[in-house]
Amino acid sequence: LMVVGDGISGFQFVDIGDPSSPTIVGTFDTFGTASKVMMDGTRCYLADGCLEILVVDASVPSSPVLLGTYDTPVAALDVVVDGTIAYIADASSGLQIADISDPGAPAFLGALATADSANGVAFESGIVYVSDRFAGLQIVDVSDPTSPTMLGSVDTPGRANAVVLAGTIAYVADSSEGVQIIDVSDPMVPTILGTAETFRNANDVVMEGSLLVVGVTDGVTVFDASDPMAPVFLGTIPLATLTNGVAIDDGRIGAACGLDGAFLVDGAFDCAGCAPDLNSDGALDIFDLLEFLALFDASAPGADWNGDGVLDIFDVVSFLDEFSMGCA
Repeated sequence: LMVVGDGISGFQFVDIGDPSSPTIVGTFDTFGTASKVMMDGTRCYLADGCLEILVVDASVPSSPVLLGTYDTPVAALDVVVDGTIAYIADASSGLQIADISDPGAPAFLGALATADSANGVAFESGIVYVSDRFAGLQIVDVSDPTSPTMLGSVDTPGRANAVVLAGTIAYVADSSEGVQIIDVSDPMVPTILGTAETFRNANDVVMEGSLLVVGVTDGVTVFDASDPMAPVFLGTIPLATLTNGVAIDDGRIGAACGLDGAFLVDGAFDCAGCAPDLNSDGALDIFDLLEFLALFDASAPGADWNGDGVLDIFDVVSFLDEFSMGCA
């Protein structure tokens, strides 16, 4: 199941059991502007933009049920949940913290104003990391959630849109400045180590294993972060329009693309010895897409997929068509 924040159209619940044909199986209308989602089992925590956090039971995706709501002062843009506590990026009001032990009646626990406007959150071991728009990364001690305290911060060169953690490294999607790589081993003195260039505005960032996935202006850019301090560019998957949000699960990437809906880049076909299986591992998956994109970016002859002697968008379309058909 994939849950997509669909702006003024609420949240869409999408069955991705057949990744080649995702199907909307349920809709949950809201009064705000549906933004980020966190799923915990069959329970969804929905950041509803200008209004609130909604707690929804999605055990029956075709009929999602509202369990409770939590009003925030300004605009709930992102949420992360740890146990019975929700940490909310609430724009100009900063970080809001709610007790969700009773999902039918979430209650205020604490709050902390940030330097600019909180629009993304990540949590690890009693610390919340806030992407704070033009104030970069803010790091907050929430060991006592009723009294959060600022530990440290570091400004980033762009607009900090989202944050994800990998051990003692924080990756911040920093709009025109790509992904900022920040050492947070000492949360009181976070230090920018470098930049993973996306060459497009970086709007969202997620991780799975060593894959660092970035939602960019016109698609999804993927890095190998086996060395967290020096991610290696693997390729960009072109999509129709601005990618506002990304998610990854078991190598399957979901991308929310504004008015053009949601896209799914998947790896679940069994195959052996067919052309799109570029890494010859017997499965069509994201790594084959990245292999093709690397060939294309390098202007390698192998990227001339339609054999017309010219490397252009028609080769990308031809490869994706064959990839989507799977292997016999």
